[in-house]
Amino acid sequence: MADYEPFVKAATVSGEVPTDKAVFWQAASTLAHDYSGSRRRYVASADTLTGYLGNHVFAWCGQEAEPGINFDSCPLEADCPRFQGQYAGMWTAASKAFAEVSTGVIQMILNGTTAGTNVAFNETRYYQQFM
Repeated sequence: MADYEPFVKAATVSGEVPTDKAVFWQAASTLAHDYSGSRRRYVASADTLTGYLGNHVFAWCGQEAEPGINFDSCPLEADCPRFQGQYAGMWTAASKAFAEVSTGVIQMILNGTTAGTNVAFNETRYYQQFM
């Protein structure tokens, strides 16, 4: 997480999340983004600059050594030891920053049908860590 804090701090815009307009979600990405209306009604973390860059720009596939950057595909984090922790580290920093700039009434969308480690109130979830 610490590796991404300077980036997240620079990319987080004051006032980016209007009061009473933040929506947090767990295992309900499609529903949360439909509900937020891509910033028309509410703001989800992916609707911020940091979230957009995390979802659409960064792939964490680059490296200085051979073979270099893979522009075609990116292995899943679990399949590639050199990337382990990077994706989660970025989203942990981004989620923390999103929570810090969210004020007023917070909307929360949880998927109550998940099981295992993906249950809504798992202590490892981002929002649980920073509440």
